[in-house]
Amino acid sequence: MSAVDQNYVIADFSNYGKAINFCAPGVDINSTIFGNNFVTMTGTSMAVPFVSGAAALLLTDDPAMSSGQVIEGLIQTAVDLGEEGWDEYYGYGLINLTNWEVQSTQTVEADVENKIQMPGKVKLKKVTNTASGIKLKWEKTSNTKGYYVYRKTSNSKGYKKIKTITGSKTTNYIDKNAKEGKSYWYKVLPYNEDGTGKCVKALKIVRSKP
Repeated sequence: MSAVDQNYVIADFSNYGKAINFCAPGVDINSTIFGNNFVTMTGTSMAVPFVSGAAALLLTDDPAMSSGQVIEGLIQTAVDLGEEGWDEYYGYGLINLTNWEVQSTQTVEADVENKIQMPGKVKLKKVTNTASGIKLKWEKTSNTKGYYVYRKTSNSKGYKKIKTITGSKTTNYIDKNAKEGKSYWYKVLPYNEDGTGKCVKALKIVRSKP
């Protein structure tokens, strides 16, 4: 289980790896505390109840479901985030049971995307070494207000956002802070007022002077 923020981006404190099956909101979540009060909390412990609650709702709908059928139901209704399909940061996607009862005629993911106008997918075309830094080039996607640029190194925990680009027409960026001799992985994710889209594939490069 991993945790995402309000933009559907994995939180910097979140778990990741082969054991991740799903993600759920885990940043600034209202929760109960002793003394009959509420408090805003952050952590994967805030994300887990979304999954257990979704599983309970599936069983309420059909108490005869096996554990395997419950898991399959969660997979079928999850909204895919990050790289297409399962990945080590978002698992099978964001827990979401919207329109579970009508999934036979319309998938939940399609319904959610139609309602909230999610951005299209970004294809990162190439990353190259230039005199001023590592240059990223990607293809423009649909329904976006701009792009988030993410970077990962061999010793970092997941990807970190290094740049927010405002405007849909910009399709390149130069990372001027890359250090010579180090390996870097890059992703570019489109965003709008409804959320963050997907990057088709991350690209790797070793920083060197051209």
